[in-house]
Amino acid sequence: MPLPRDLQGLNIVVLNSISEAWYNDSFYDLALGRETERTPGSSCVVYAIPDPDCDGEQLACKKLEFSQTRRDFLTRVAKAELQLLNNIASWYIPRIRAAFYVEGDKPSRRQRVKHSALYIILEPWVELSLEDLVEAMLSSENGEDGEDGEDGEDGEDGEDGEDVKPFAPWDPLGNPDIWPHFIGHCLAFLTTLWIVDPTYLESTKNMVVEEAFVRLPREYVDKFQKVRHKDLKPEHLRLMWEEKTGLTPLIIDFGISKIYAAGDPTEHEGSRKYLAPEQITGNPASEKSDVFSMACCFTFIEAMLHSGTTGVRQIFEVALSRHGGFRDNIQHVNDILNRAPTVQLSPGMERFRLELRKLVEFKMLVHNVADRSNAGEVFEAFTEIHKNYENGT
Repeated sequence: MPLPRDLQGLNIVVLNSISEAWYNDSFYDLALGRETERTPGSSCVVYAIPDPDCDGEQLACKKLEFSQTRRDFLTRVAKAELQLLNNIASWYIPRIRAAFYVEGDKPSRRQRVKHSALYIILEPWVELSLEDLVEAMLSSENGEDGEDGEDGEDGEDGEDGEDVKPFAPWDPLGNPDIWPHFIGHCLAFLTTLWIVDPTYLESTKNMVVEEAFVRLPREYVDKFQKVRHKDLKPEHLRLMWEEKTGLTPLIIDFGISKIYAAGDPTEHEGSRKYLAPEQITGNPASEKSDVFSMACCFTFIEAMLHSGTTGVRQIFEVALSRHGGFRDNIQHVNDILNRAPTVQLSPGMERFRLELRKLVEFKMLVHNVADRSNAGEVFEAFTEIHKNYENGT
């Protein structure tokens, strides 16, 4: 089938076969690796491919198969993602390297139909997500023995994390100091999720995030278009680790994102367990809906700092195994994270944990949208928390 009309004009190269995937004098090997896991019935899969311009490096390849029943939906998803990734001015999202469309076979009763497919090449490739970390903790040997440690007492001194298998070069439980930096960048992402006037973006090159985007010159604000992600969840928070910069997020999957106008209604297409209450009831969603979903993700980090694998398992069971998800179990989540902690942190890190707890409970994970802070307000508050942490106060 030919390239859908709605995808034309988006710099997509149309091919007869993946063996022809050339772009800017570089050949992209689009073949799906045998080890790549694919959810049964899924129309989309993301996997790593070699970077033709850098030996030993990898890129992400997002493949969408256009079956007859999913064609219209996937066209809409692909259009939204391509348009937004090409226009959003944020340091925390993937960059599009190339996009290819391979035409499928015409319907036939005699042979299995090969569907048309869109391949979106993104950089960088980041293998691990916050969800992967949560699942690793849930499946750890100690995490399956029950809520208590082997001696029948609540874990102390971080013992809940001792049986978690090595997850990455960085240690998420043994090195809690990685999380303030990561959380700050997650909030900076929410604050900078705009389609920005290029003239202003050029002037921000040498500014820090707070200077560039939090305290904005009034004359530029009206030129920005706010974007909602609409599907923030641990799976979409990828964990990028570099020795120099530490742990930072790469936020993915903008297929159902939407440019935001105040009071503009939206469909609740995201993962329901992490959606804000107003997204379920049909009331207009706003950037505050993304703040709520990000808070849901943060509770897992809070749980790691509070009680290790035990805390992570309790949050999972309360918020994701019950009807309604986080939005209907806010008090249960807060009760878990407001108990006396079982993980012993340094004094400075413990102060940070307590301040983060207040931020999440009273500004982010708030049922009534009118009482919930917006992204800029949350980032401003966190800036002070992080400053105190850095200064040891």
